[in-house]
Amino acid sequence: MKKQKLNQKTITFFDKIYTQNSYLESYQTVFNTQMKYDLKLGLGSSKGSIFYNTHSYPTKVPVDNIVKRILSNTKQNQNILDPFCGSGMTGLAAKLTGRNAYLSDIGSLAIHLSANHVAFCDHVKLKHISDIIIEKLKHKSPYFAKIDGTEREISYLVFADIFSCEFCSKQISAWEVAKQSPNYKVPSIIKCPNCNRSNRKSNLKAVEKRASLAGVIKTSSRLELKEIENPIERTRTKISSCNSFNQIANTPFDANREMHIRSALHLQNVTKLRDFYSDTNWLALTSLYQEITQIADQRIQAALMLAFTNTAWHGTKMRRYNSKGGHRPLTGTLYFPQLYSEGNVYQIFANKIDTLYKYFSSLNQYSTNSLVKLNRNSATSLKTINESSIDYIYTDPPFGANIFYADCNFIAEAWLGNPTSIVDEAVVNKSLKSCKGGKDLDNYSNLMTKSFEEMNRVLKRNGCMSLVFNSSSGAVWQALMDSLSTAGFELTNASLLDKVQLSFKGYKSRN
Repeated sequence: MKKQKLNQKTITFFDKIYTQNSYLESYQTVFNTQMKYDLKLGLGSSKGSIFYNTHSYPTKVPVDNIVKRILSNTKQNQNILDPFCGSGMTGLAAKLTGRNAYLSDIGSLAIHLSANHVAFCDHVKLKHISDIIIEKLKHKSPYFAKIDGTEREISYLVFADIFSCEFCSKQISAWEVAKQSPNYKVPSIIKCPNCNRSNRKSNLKAVEKRASLAGVIKTSSRLELKEIENPIERTRTKISSCNSFNQIANTPFDANREMHIRSALHLQNVTKLRDFYSDTNWLALTSLYQEITQIADQRIQAALMLAFTNTAWHGTKMRRYNSKGGHRPLTGTLYFPQLYSEGNVYQIFANKIDTLYKYFSSLNQYSTNSLVKLNRNSATSLKTINESSIDYIYTDPPFGANIFYADCNFIAEAWLGNPTSIVDEAVVNKSLKSCKGGKDLDNYSNLMTKSFEEMNRVLKRNGCMSLVFNSSSGAVWQALMDSLSTAGFELTNASLLDKVQLSFKGYKSRN
């Protein structure tokens, strides 16, 4: 048993589920005003909440869960800290419950999301300006094409990999193969329609991508699907490329990144931001970006950029085709699918604005006048926060070798003009060698120890921290526990955080 430290403080992993009357009364005080109405709009708890779905992020704890912990561990106007603030859900929970929040993170996307999530915004004005921008850009939209001899607007265009058979060298269309399997999935074994021999998908190299299906807008809420046999002819004036975007386009994403190696991005010829996009979507995104940056109202511009960075993620070649709808990239990784859905950027952006309209409408009703301070810095150095000034810490730190935030957030951060440096990121590299900047378990443990020491310094004596953590590696768990102990924390409780809806990875690794 380790010797107790004089300044030792308590930590709770995941937390209990609180059902005391005091919690229920507090919760109703904050949310009761329009709860029934908001539930109809999808503003309820957990992952279906409008508070949760404003923007994609590799990991996110539902706001409802954080609210419960805050109400159970703090009083109004007390100070809460999240030094790994990510999407800013802790700050939002503090804003909703009348607590002050101190948020920090090394990622520019984290600060971008957190700042937008906690700040008032005129949702009516936001929607009005967005509508003006979309209407202006529609006149030169590249998403119109001749379908069956008639000009139609395209909602999405599915591009399929064309493989070369390893036996007869004839072409194999991933689309034709996918149509023969449930849910349009490309199987691991692909039979060549020419020589009838079986190819392992992992052995096949795509020689090109070819348009195979168009989702054509029929009405405002309905689509018509049209299979494509010949190259489609775009009918509207194409947007011309602008040299002022060369710096953004050339933001490097090189082979000395973990996710470049893990995702085999060399096979996709990815070396910079521009390589993540088709010509059509790149031109549409640059035109949209240019319009947004000309908006004089800085708060509206920031909210438009919140919609834009999410649109920029959905506008990549990583957007997977889903025969049931809901096309989206796979979060937490950089995966290029065999069936890529080139989404209509303007339509995606407009849909996101509709989401933000509901979000800010609700936030403006519920949020308190509590203070939220943000700083972009490492958790190893919380210099802007005074010693023993924090009442409670709720945080979701890096999970070791599971998720590489700097890599996964690269798309949005390149557009924001400030990608996160991987030097200070607390991760464990499995693919990137230490001689090229990779980190081992000791590097991760040292960074986490320094971070927890800083948290101990700013936390009041007898203060409490709730730590959300997930890893399938016993070694990573032990490193984390050792870091906590070294920093002066004592584990008082450990339990399971019920996220209700798990990701695919969550279901796969929950054991």
